[in-house]
Amino acid sequence: MEEVVGMCFEPTKDEITRSQARRTAEREDHEQRRDPSAYPEPRGNQTPDEDEVERSRDKLEAVLGH
Repeated sequence: MEEVVGMCFEPTKDEITRSQARRTAEREDHEQRRDPSAYPEPRGNQTPDEDEVERSRDKLEAVLGH
């Protein structure tokens, strides 16, 4: 039996389709598992309230050491 070296593997259309379907299913599953409470709700163009501005300023000063 001969050993073939350097031969390229060309996936079939069926294998490509199955691979794409699997990746799509994995991505959708991952998106469903994400905890929506871990992310803030999008606010659009609303301005932050004063308390939020103060908390952000305090966090920034703590990080920068000022």
